[in-house]
Amino acid sequence: MTPLALFSNLCAVALTLVGATAFLRAQSATKHTQSISTDTDYAKELQSWRKERESKLRADNGWLSVAGLLWLKQGENWLGSLPSNNVRLSEKAPATLGSLRLDGDSAAPRFRFFPVTNLPITITRANGTLVNPLLDSSQTLAFDNDNGSKPDIISIGDLSMFVVRRTDRSGTRFAIRLRDKNSEARKNFKGCSWFPAKPEYRVKARFTAYNSPRTVDIENILGGQEKHTVAGYVEFRLGNREYKLEAEQEGDKLFFNFRDETSSKATYPAGRFLYADLPQNGVVTLDFNKAENPPCAFTNFATCPLPPHMNWLKARIEAGEKTHHPHE
Repeated sequence: MTPLALFSNLCAVALTLVGATAFLRAQSATKHTQSISTDTDYAKELQSWRKERESKLRADNGWLSVAGLLWLKQGENWLGSLPSNNVRLSEKAPATLGSLRLDGDSAAPRFRFFPVTNLPITITRANGTLVNPLLDSSQTLAFDNDNGSKPDIISIGDLSMFVVRRTDRSGTRFAIRLRDKNSEARKNFKGCSWFPAKPEYRVKARFTAYNSPRTVDIENILGGQEKHTVAGYVEFRLGNREYKLEAEQEGDKLFFNFRDETSSKATYPAGRFLYADLPQNGVVTLDFNKAENPPCAFTNFATCPLPPHMNWLKARIEAGEKTHHPHE
């Protein structure tokens, strides 16, 4: 090979190497740009989710408006702000609002409302229609059966109330859930406290459905036992360890009630909730950056279920919502 030919070949090789290097750099830059774009998109999506979460808490029917859980007895229950009423409402209520009569047993109860005040009262039926109870003083009320059923709602001024079925240590009971649109908790709410977003806590999990959904007893914060239906479980990896969580199904979502080693320290003592989309080809995305406090973190008048022992994770999940401190 002549010196000129050798020189030409060396130049060609050099140009090829330069081109290859430029191509690899371009690929690396493209991947880096895509990663930045993906992270930015996720950060925006997560921020939007958090704003929606806080907006729901602040809503008229959000947990920050809950101002009472008032137990009912069989027979006549007098409602009002006077101490002589056996169901004592807040000072915003009339001295005596009326009587709520409970007949029947826990399996087939009947609730009738008899107002005695001349102040404007409205009953909103579960189907959205409005009723003036002063024109019909024997309204039968639908109640919240703790299974997604919609109750009839009595409203007067800032206050609204409806009947709920709940379980405590003494068994199944009925109570008035009282809401106040201008509650101190709602007025003073400054937002939730969050861990910084961490991509490593957004993981893929393998979902295994039980052959038939299992009904299990789960204790609530009042010490009562509630029946819950478990659809299956997920298995996933965090760091170098495998973990497992049982899942309930709520509509088009999987629901996880869990606690971890941050519970009672950085996060709510009882545990936290996490929702995920239904599995696709047996895979579920668990995003612990969206782990949220249960209602009991915001009001003393909720009856939250406690995490089953299978869902106690031996891991620190430093993601999602931190403990709520209402006075900070």
